[in-house]
Amino acid sequence: MKLARIRPSKASATAGLVVSGIFSLGGSIATIITLFYFWPAALFLVLWTAIAGYQFYMFLGILTGREGAHFQEIAFSDSSPEPLEQRLRKLDHLREQNLITEEDYLTKKKEILSEI
Repeated sequence: MKLARIRPSKASATAGLVVSGIFSLGGSIATIITLFYFWPAALFLVLWTAIAGYQFYMFLGILTGREGAHFQEIAFSDSSPEPLEQRLRKLDHLREQNLITEEDYLTKKKEILSEI
């Protein structure tokens, strides 16, 4: 069984960074305002801001490529891979449909043939 590390795309990491930044800033402002009027609510807002700040930090790490940023590990089995011939045909079909570039086609073909 193999493990693969997956991380969010740059688009979703950017969206997460913006949203968590807004929540972090809004939480900070709300904490300061609420602290003077109803301090128990301020405790909740401190927690809210801390979580949003942590998420901001993690999304920033994903965008900058910092080691240890949110990666998800998934396990998969390669016990019955597709036959080489079938993989090459599928790759050829993708190229014919213009779904991959010629360069990608040649790179992947070389990779598949190196498994022989």
